[in-house]
Amino acid sequence: MKRGARDYLGAVGAVAIAVAMGTAIAPYVDLADLAMLHLAAIAVVGTLLGRGPALLASILAVATLDFFFVPPLHTFAVEHLRHAITFVVLFGAGLLISTLASRLRDQSAEARALYALSRALAGADDRDAVRAVVAEHASAVLDGDASLVPAGADVPEGALGVPVVVGGRVEATLSVRGTSDVRARAESLAATIALALERVLLADEAHRAQLRAQTEEMRSSLLSCVSHDLRTPIATITGAATALLGPETSLSADAKSEMATMIRDEASRLERLVTKLLDMTRVESGALEVRREWVPVDELVAAALTRLDARLAAHRVEVDLPAEVVLVPVDPVLVEQALVNLLENAAKYTPPGARIAVRARRASDSVVMEVEDDGPGIPPGAESLVFEKFWRGDPSSDGAGLGLAICRGIVRAHGGTIVASRASSGGASFRVELPCPEGAPALPEELAA
Repeated sequence: MKRGARDYLGAVGAVAIAVAMGTAIAPYVDLADLAMLHLAAIAVVGTLLGRGPALLASILAVATLDFFFVPPLHTFAVEHLRHAITFVVLFGAGLLISTLASRLRDQSAEARALYALSRALAGADDRDAVRAVVAEHASAVLDGDASLVPAGADVPEGALGVPVVVGGRVEATLSVRGTSDVRARAESLAATIALALERVLLADEAHRAQLRAQTEEMRSSLLSCVSHDLRTPIATITGAATALLGPETSLSADAKSEMATMIRDEASRLERLVTKLLDMTRVESGALEVRREWVPVDELVAAALTRLDARLAAHRVEVDLPAEVVLVPVDPVLVEQALVNLLENAAKYTPPGARIAVRARRASDSVVMEVEDDGPGIPPGAESLVFEKFWRGDPSSDGAGLGLAICRGIVRAHGGTIVASRASSGGASFRVELPCPEGAPALPEELAA
């Protein structure tokens, strides 16, 4: 049964209930009380079912009141004029109640639709989202087809176009097809949409301002890095080379060897700085391409330790790796570089002779690698700051403050996590967890043995 038929059937049922209740209490009440009972039925129908069913209920209420409760009973004859007046007043009151109830019902539905639209607009974060919200909700508010047309575009023929003005400029046009009384509601809705668009525009401007501030901050930090961390080794190399090549130099063989060693070390330092700057550029630009292959974890750790053999020579390095071969699907070049950066960081802040530990283990669906040292540790509250670009725990130390930021970029590119914390010994601890699903290839016999 369709909704309209059910509503009219409900009106008949409401009047029938009023008749049944009136029959039960008729011996104890007056006719006016029975009329009020029928009027209550009309009010309920008008509030819940609308104007049409309420009008039917008004007609039926008059008829049943006359037929069942007004002498002569069970006829539609009217003996007294006062009864006719009662019927007219009942019908008029029912008609008025049905009209007011229907109007209240429509306004309530419109208010709910407008509330839903306002909530949806509050969550829209760009123009397309605002346009989608209008397309989904505005038709219910305006009781007609509605859409948001870009500024300057033509409104469909036969539709009402209401400009959406933000800051004195038309940002869009609200196109509406509906009844003739829709303009006032459309203008009110256009003002609501204008507020949402203004919020979106302000948010966009704030985001652009934040990006400009971040770009300027990065530029300043990069200039600071270039002016200090790059110029220092360049100046050292230039000075040593000039002294060696001077026409009147009288340096001893030991002095010349010392200067040559200085040139080599500073050139190596310069190479590391430039490499980190280039790596950070790749990370920031999204050009970091991960080429995964199944690699034994112990090979990654061994390769990183080999590259830093000279820098770690003054420290006590402890390695704890699984007895069995553990394969992990990673880009070996990138993950090795991340381990190198972590070990370099540990060597930089850990005094000679102190411990640097490297551990790895297989978890349920991941591989965990840790680098821990016995250095001064991470300042309280700086556990997340250590991964920010150009951040250094000791501003006087050499380095650009990019190594850990590159580590985070590499780990995230693999879908993993990296966390810094204070070790139980008081030093720094860095924990890298990389996803390692099932499905590793079979190991060669010489590795599996």
